[in-house]
Amino acid sequence: MREVVRRTASVVDGLLRSGGVVANLATLALYVCVFIWAKAGVMENLANIGPLPALNPASAVALGHDPAIVAKLLALAKIWGFGIVALGSAWMALLGGRWAFHALLALLQRLKTI
Repeated sequence: MREVVRRTASVVDGLLRSGGVVANLATLALYVCVFIWAKAGVMENLANIGPLPALNPASAVALGHDPAIVAKLLALAKIWGFGIVALGSAWMALLGGRWAFHALLALLQRLKTI
């Protein structure tokens, strides 16, 4: 009876660990996809703005009279938002990759003891 309980506990433990690994790998893939999406948003809005004007009083006055100033400011705000999302997602993907590396090392270590 004890052996049955021990084996059942081992199977449940293995299932829970496997579920955790799958969930962590799915989260890693999600962060990579979000990073790619956010990076594309940054690049698209940078292309919409065009070249940035020089920082001098004359260009500031000209920029103030530009009819597309609201669209350009909105694009700058989008760049800021997409940039923050891209940086956060890249950081989380980096941590997820580090976790996957250590999980692989732990799995190899377990396989050595079998």
